[in-house]
Amino acid sequence: MSKKIFSLGLLFLAVFCFGSSVFALSANITQINFTSSPQTINLDTNSAVFTTQTQNVGNTSESVSETTTLIYTSTSTTGQFSDANISAETCNESTWSANLTLSLASTRANKGFCYKDSTPGTYTLTISAEGQSWTPATQDITIEGNPIVLSSIAITTPATKLNYIVGETLDISGLIVTGTYSDASTNTETITTANISGFDSTAPVTGQILKITVGAQTTTYTINITAAPTTPEPVSINLKIYAGDTVLFNGPKTVTACSESPAVNAPITVNGKCAIEQSGLSNTWTWNYAPSGWLDELGGYTTTPDFSKFWSWFDDLTLGGTGLNQHLLSANEELLLTFDSYPLRISASKNSGVVGDQIIFTGEEESTFDANYNMIWTPSAGVIITLGTQSCTTIIDGTCSITLNTAGSFNAIGSKTSYVPSANITIVVSAAPSGGSGGTLVPPPTFNIQNALAYLKSVQDADGSFDNKSDRYTDWVAIAAAAGENSSLKSSISNYIKNNPIN
Repeated sequence: MSKKIFSLGLLFLAVFCFGSSVFALSANITQINFTSSPQTINLDTNSAVFTTQTQNVGNTSESVSETTTLIYTSTSTTGQFSDANISAETCNESTWSANLTLSLASTRANKGFCYKDSTPGTYTLTISAEGQSWTPATQDITIEGNPIVLSSIAITTPATKLNYIVGETLDISGLIVTGTYSDASTNTETITTANISGFDSTAPVTGQILKITVGAQTTTYTINITAAPTTPEPVSINLKIYAGDTVLFNGPKTVTACSESPAVNAPITVNGKCAIEQSGLSNTWTWNYAPSGWLDELGGYTTTPDFSKFWSWFDDLTLGGTGLNQHLLSANEELLLTFDSYPLRISASKNSGVVGDQIIFTGEEESTFDANYNMIWTPSAGVIITLGTQSCTTIIDGTCSITLNTAGSFNAIGSKTSYVPSANITIVVSAAPSGGSGGTLVPPPTFNIQNALAYLKSVQDADGSFDNKSDRYTDWVAIAAAAGENSSLKSSISNYIKNNPIN
């Protein structure tokens, strides 16, 4: 038992003595000193290894008893520190890791580090121990060479937004500025709105100059600021949309303003694109020919790959000459869109008549282009003209006729497969006049001289007589006189009378 107690006592004594010895290591440290000489290095070049040592009051090496954090500072704001390569004690760029604190391992007194700087001059390096009152190590270092400085900046990609509306904020998206340095190197500079001055969108201005500043270098670009557009009033139109014989839309439509295209700052107008988008039908546009939009699909009908079928549009039956998005609507216009179909129109020889009269109708279609690719109206055969209960079908010259058989007011309309029905023509038909005092007074017929002359000439004999009926000669001569001095009719009658006097 006494031997065990003795052994334990020796163990505690050894630990106590060892512990006292360890604590004595750091407790004796009073300062940190450089053990390497001052250096002169070039700009942005790694130094040789600097070494520092923890020492006691006698200026001799004293190891730390635990890992200690060393703090590195320089009077240069551009100086950098890095741990030296532990194995080779060198300052290689490949192992460079900028730090302002490095660790001194337990039981060690010496610590190596590296330094570099981008600003020429002589600076003081200071190394202290975190949490310790040891006197810090200080040593000067000299940096030689000319500094690399920014010598100019230039815009290599303009900002996407160069046109603003009053009240909008600055947008520098897409702006790329490249800096050129004194060593001829270049760099893409970081630009924020803080680098831009001169922007003011409180009022319209053309050519407002914005200045970009990076360090001491500047460059400029210009923008335009326009007044906020006013939104146009809605426009009421008649909208017709036909795909073949299928009616997708036919009726009045009040159209409100919308953007003419997806482009930034596109005009806000009441245009054909708005009418389509507000029709309730599906619609797809392509913008390969911007600012004109191509209506590729409407109501499920899509342009065919060979473009044999596509959407056309007409303004009051005139083929559109621009993209629908660029067509500004006018009040009460008829906006017609067709897919695999064409417009029809009809006309009448007269718009009124009496029962028994004949009216000749003409049907035309707009399906043909002239040599200049202008769509033209041509006679249309096969158009069914309907007037009340009566109808006729046009022949090759586009005409057909109807003999009026019922009094009243009727609308004539033309229709044909794969064509848009024509607009109505109102025909007013009156009842035929009746005789008797109780009937409607009918004005006497107007004597038609030309018709009378034509009749006389048709029944006149070769010698100028009229069936040898001499009792008519005086009347015929009077009528013939109205035909003019050069009338062959008058001449022949006159000669006959001279040769055959009336008794």
